[in-house]
Parts: sequence; structure tokens; C-alpha cells
Amino acid sequence: MGTKILALAGSIVSTCFNRRLLDLSISAMREEGAEVTFLDLHETRFPHFSFDDEARSGLPEVAVELKRLLATHQGLLVAAPEFNGSFCSTLKAAIDWGTRPDPQEREGLADFQGKVGAMISASKWDHAGLRGLDHLRTVLSGVGVTLIPDTVSMPHAREAFTPEWETKNPFYGEKARAVGRALVKAVALR
Repeated sequence: MGTKILALAGSIVSTCFNRRLLDLSISAMREEGAEVTFLDLHETRFPHFSFDDEARSGLPEVAVELKRLLATHQGLLVAAPEFNGSFCSTLKAAIDWGTRPDPQEREGLADFQGKVGAMISASKWDHAGLRGLDHLRTVLSGVGVTLIPDTVSMPHAREAFTPEWETKNPFYGEKARAVGRALVKAVALR
């Protein structure tokens, strides 16, 4: 079986800079021979997690699909926009629902445990999304994802891309690609 990586864009807007940075990482992972599945959380619209909603209706279809993808991929790359000093609630909702038992009776955390993961971020602010990545690192580690040290955090993202969505500063584009390549290598070592 080849290397399969799930790439999540924790987007909160359709023109998300994190999505653009993630595209560069995805391109590099595919060049390394990985099969990459992209999931844009802005488009999938995960509901916030509620035990009451789960008891009443079970897992929403988007959560069942996320768990299916997690179960069939060895790696996880997350592009995490920062919002109010943390990562966005859309991404938190996806992680929360992804840890719940599903109709196939897999244990809640089983779909995250053993994954090798990486994180990237782009922000319009000076701090480049680092505060959000700190929180995300804690959450992903808590659900069993082993994170590689390679990452990229790009500040001033609003001015950082060309009209073709390449980075104006080649450093950030290459760092995003390097994270993708490092994740493929780390997954292959598992």
C-alpha cells in the first residue's frame, strides 16, 4: 500500500490563505509519490460538537466521512488558520466529531491514533498563526497524532501571495513544500 495523506484545510473563508499554503505542500507530497486526499472544512460545514446532538441523531454524515478518511490514511497535514489567538472552531469541531465512536463501532480515538501529522499556518498578523499552532499541537497530540517537528508559519499572508497563488517570498513556498516532503518521509518510516 502506498503512502496516503489526508490534507485538512481548517478554513473559515473561501479565499483562505492557509488553503493556498496547503496547496504547495500537497503538490510536494504528490511529487514524492503520496496519494493525497484534500478536505476543506469550510465546504464541509461541520456542526459544533454536542453530546445532546450525538445522542439524538448520531454522527453527522461529514463526521462519518472524516472518520472513514482517517481510517484509510496514514498521515495528516493540517493547515490551521488562527482566530482569536487559537485555531478556528471549524477545525475543533471536526476533531471533536472525529473522536466519537461511529456506526462501525470503531473506538473514538482509534482513527487519530498512530497517524503521523504536520501543521502549517498562514496569518495576516505578525505572529504568523503560531499561537493557534501551539493549541492545535496540544489537541492533536492528545488524540494520538504524532507530529513531526517540520512546520511553516507565514506572517502577513494577505500580501504574501502572487495573483497565481505562489508565495512572493520563496522561503515560505519552499518551507511549505519541505513540510509536505518531510511528512511523506516520516509516514513511510512508520
